[in-house]
Amino acid sequence: MTLPTLRGETTLTGWRLPNNMTVEEWKAAGQTLGRIERAVMWWIGDWWAYGEHRYGDRKAIVEAPDWSGPKFQTCANAANVCRAFETSRRREVLTALIALGPVKAAIDRAIEALTRMDAED
Repeated sequence: MTLPTLRGETTLTGWRLPNNMTVEEWKAAGQTLGRIERAVMWWIGDWWAYGEHRYGDRKAIVEAPDWSGPKFQTCANAANVCRAFETSRRREVLTALIALGPVKAAIDRAIEALTRMDAED
């Protein structure tokens, strides 16, 4: 996924949009933000899982005073969900599962539902 550049000035706490933004640019920016919102927890989970056997004590890294990335529990929960769903079986509508954390029963039900959906296609 390649995301278009968001014009204006972005910071960690806001976005100052340009005064001359067209309605088409404004709509495209909103669609970009929606794509980011639906994808970011998958990205965090895959990032955390990737580091599992590569970078030692990841918990110490993300709990260090100078860390400004996601919290440990967010990383762990997201990675648990990512491990349960191979990339080809993920759907944007499942991002809510990540917010719930690694609830095994919910993951199992979701996998069953995806299997039924794939069988119907």
